[in-house]
Amino acid sequence: MTPEYASPEQVRGDSITTSTDVYALGVLLYELLSGRRPFHLETTSPIEIARVICEQTPTAPSIVGKENPDLAPPDASRKLSGDLDNIVLMAMRKEPARRYVSVGQFSEDIEAFLGGYPVRARTDAWGYRSGKFIRRHRASVVATIIVAVALVGFSIGMGLFARRAQRERLAAEREAQFLNSIFQSTTPEQARGKQVTGRELLDQGTKRVETELSGESQLQATLFDNIERAYTSLGLYRTGEELLQRAYNLRRQTLGDSDLNTAATLDSLGTAVRLENEYARAEPLFRGALVVRQKRLRPGDLLIASSMTNLGECLYWEGKDSEAESMLRQALDLQRRHHNDEGVATSDNYLALVLERKGTFGEAVQLLREAVGINGKTGTDTPDYANSLHNLAGALIDAGDLSEAETMDRQALAIRRKVNGPGHPDLSYPLNNLGYLFLEKGDWASAEPFLKENLEIRRNTDGKGPRLAGALNNWARMLEEKGDYKKAEETYQEAMAMMRAAAGPTSWNLAKIMANEGLLHADEGKLAEAEQLEQQSLEMRKKLGGGSGPGRIVDRSGPGSIFATGSCRRRAHAPRGFGNSQEGDDARAPGDHLYTSSPG
Repeated sequence: MTPEYASPEQVRGDSITTSTDVYALGVLLYELLSGRRPFHLETTSPIEIARVICEQTPTAPSIVGKENPDLAPPDASRKLSGDLDNIVLMAMRKEPARRYVSVGQFSEDIEAFLGGYPVRARTDAWGYRSGKFIRRHRASVVATIIVAVALVGFSIGMGLFARRAQRERLAAEREAQFLNSIFQSTTPEQARGKQVTGRELLDQGTKRVETELSGESQLQATLFDNIERAYTSLGLYRTGEELLQRAYNLRRQTLGDSDLNTAATLDSLGTAVRLENEYARAEPLFRGALVVRQKRLRPGDLLIASSMTNLGECLYWEGKDSEAESMLRQALDLQRRHHNDEGVATSDNYLALVLERKGTFGEAVQLLREAVGINGKTGTDTPDYANSLHNLAGALIDAGDLSEAETMDRQALAIRRKVNGPGHPDLSYPLNNLGYLFLEKGDWASAEPFLKENLEIRRNTDGKGPRLAGALNNWARMLEEKGDYKKAEETYQEAMAMMRAAAGPTSWNLAKIMANEGLLHADEGKLAEAEQLEQQSLEMRKKLGGGSGPGRIVDRSGPGSIFATGSCRRRAHAPRGFGNSQEGDDARAPGDHLYTSSPG
């Protein structure tokens, strides 16, 4: 019973209960937040100690923090005032019955505060405080009535604030009840022997949000946002985007364009659009969210860094490498300073893509090893860990280490099969890389099953987009190695037409496919056609990247025709397949973006 941490009932010798533990934890939280203990006992008199502990109300932590800036955390007054003050003071109330009923409930209120939800703790009601005052100062009550009139305006304002907080609390409870009711449909009583799939559960939930909550715009927006995350995890990107668009429209109408919640939904909408490989459409969404966050938050806030990461990755896919690298390095610097490991891992993955395109493989591998280490701390069978393994494998491919790359992509594929199940679009990335690896080794027979499964998944999930074009490119390579030149040429033509439709007349990926078809013609002995295609590809790459970097074609034969050697194998040529990056369709890889952290 250290006096500074003792509860009133301990000092009085009353019964000790779990409420005493709540009080002691409240004192500890008070000290952590404000930098000092709630009571300074400058006497050894038991009577005086008892009077202070049992009667004196501790000063709110926010006020103490303001008065002791050297001891309290930075900006303590602003951060602590409100809910945190109320949480601490509720845990330290003199009467045990008026504290949190358990340590668990105390913990839940702290978690609610950290998550941005309403808390149980409230300042004491006006009636309670006034009743205590009257009992202590009966003779002074009449005189204070005049002063009370002047406080009416203030009381009205506080009442409005309390009602707003009450509405938020009820909305949070309503959300939890609604989600619980959706999951109840999977119970035996509701399902009646029918196997309810995750997709069916989400579809039912969406319809119910539309009908049952039609008059509750903010709650609708929140639930659409939550359900979208589940659709996205199932690979249903278009459906997820539609829900997020509705959530964004609702938040604009109710909260306005400059609200941080609206900006968060806009950022998520940008991610949904980017998952569909529509980078030019996603870019202004990411920029809009970043502008709001920069205006409303302090410089260096992690939400700003998150927006920079998302925008930087999007710029990379648009071929705006210089701006992408600058944006990603700024984000990574902020995340390192805040020790935000999750953000660091995400930015590591994206920045590595930019560096690989530049040919800076050493730094790319270093960043990706860091990401693997970070994600491995939370488990080695998670999507994030699989993503980082795969991206590192891609960098190792570019650096020429095919053996370690194969090991990592096999591990990534095993995790993906376990987590996502058959047919999920996320399986495509390690499948594609493993097929590419075997093609690079000259083993088309081993590459064929991986590339076939990859192509089937892309046809079923992506439509006619750049990811499918990348899968077709690698399939054409396999057909060429197999000796089926006619089918290989048809497949290259299909891939190029698809890539032009998706990415325009000039892109790294189109240059890659064009070069590959040129090499096919060289194998066939059609040297004039081959040289024409390779020259077009080279000019396109020079335009995109100054003719340098890993995408540049290597002249294998010196001056004159670069195809003088005819059907000579192409190990001196830059990598031909779309084989490394998990995140998209650059000069070496197909596809879209996978989250390197949870969506949001």
